[in-house]
Amino acid sequence: MDFINNISGASLVLISIIISLIITFLWIFFWLRQDNKPEPKKLIFLTFFFGGTSALILAPIHVLFFGIFSYISILTIIFYAASEEIIKFFSTKISSLRHPENNERIDPSIYLITGSLGFSFVENILYFIQYFNRFEDLEILTNIANRAIGATLLHGTTSAIIGICLATVFFRKEIYKKVASYFGIFLAISFHSFFNFLVLKKEEIYLAFTINFIVLAFILLIFTFIRRDERIRENYRIKERI
Repeated sequence: MDFINNISGASLVLISIIISLIITFLWIFFWLRQDNKPEPKKLIFLTFFFGGTSALILAPIHVLFFGIFSYISILTIIFYAASEEIIKFFSTKISSLRHPENNERIDPSIYLITGSLGFSFVENILYFIQYFNRFEDLEILTNIANRAIGATLLHGTTSAIIGICLATVFFRKEIYKKVASYFGIFLAISFHSFFNFLVLKKEEIYLAFTINFIVLAFILLIFTFIRRDERIRENYRIKERI
């Protein structure tokens, strides 16, 4: 660990931010490639910005809440997950879900995931900064690495869950979309809480990551079918015009 001792805390924070940024934009690039008609870059950036801003808004609320409830319980785990999933969803709803460009079944997922990546990016920065002077600790560095990867994957996965629920009712009436939104948020909170519960039991952290990857793989499979269905619909519309 000599190389760590030769690098200042500020430099390590900067390195951590860069790593988090790389992971974040790799995620965004991947999901954008799933769309047959790429979304406007300005709208993607706006969604990302709103997601990051929502993390800044939520941070003092978490500090206040955990100042009152200093012990870890099922209640605090659920509150933590619920507050994050709800604010992520509504920040994306305000920034892009009501926009006319949200016109394909896969679009809600892309916008929700982009917003969640903005959220996780800012959240990671805040997490790194609180360990500003403790980078000589190997356990802290391990936690930071797990955080940079795990939080990004988790937030992307939970937002994708909501996106899938919205995709199933994309062409239905507004009431169905509202029900799908609430059901998706409920599933996202449940998965998020379960993941956090496993992570808090340090011996179960690898199980948490494994479950996250399995759920993510399942989501990717569903998106494959959504894209296939979109192509079929597009081909059908082309034939109708001919």
